[in-house]
Amino acid sequence: MTDISAAGSGSIYDQLGLSETPSQRNDQLGREDFLRLLTTQMRYQDPTQPMNPDQMLTQLAQFSSVQGLEDLNRNFQSLAVSLVSSQALQATQLVGKQALVPAETLNFAEEPVAGAVELLFDSSNVTIRIENEQGELVDTLQLDAQSAGLVHFQWDGLDENGDPYPPGKYRIRATAVGASGTQGLDSYALARIDSVDFGTIGQPMTVQLRGLGSFTFDQIRQIA
Repeated sequence: MTDISAAGSGSIYDQLGLSETPSQRNDQLGREDFLRLLTTQMRYQDPTQPMNPDQMLTQLAQFSSVQGLEDLNRNFQSLAVSLVSSQALQATQLVGKQALVPAETLNFAEEPVAGAVELLFDSSNVTIRIENEQGELVDTLQLDAQSAGLVHFQWDGLDENGDPYPPGKYRIRATAVGASGTQGLDSYALARIDSVDFGTIGQPMTVQLRGLGSFTFDQIRQIA
């Protein structure tokens, strides 16, 4: 039997054309390196104890499986980058549009503001109370009978004399009358999208809504 370590001159790495640097020896073998080592092992095998062909096929199958997973992972990474770029391009087109997001307040700036409430059942009467930051009632909207779903409303921000209330945030308190009595409702506010933040790696993109702050895309209920 020929000893593989003694065949030819130089180390086994020199014979195979591989680098013997510590950094490369610690790295995983590539496909060509693996095949080169396999053929060298077959060349210097003991003729009386040849390689088990089943074992060799198992090694090849395992390596092919790992290589295939690595290729698939690279393809998925490329696809993810492409999808993020496409999503970012589409997101920039949202600037200037109106987004309906979960909110308990309306940002009033001397112009009518709009919002919605989530009605889970048909109601004979929907009431929306508008309160200032001190919790004082400033206006009441009666929407009468409504079907289940999103119920939109608009508040003009005017007092009983027709004068606008001071700019600021006003709280929404909505209730509806159903078969089991009066129940509270989730509220939404409609606001202008001022900018889109693409975020960092691993972080979702967000939109900056005028007077309401930052929201992720999955929080947006509607775009108007």
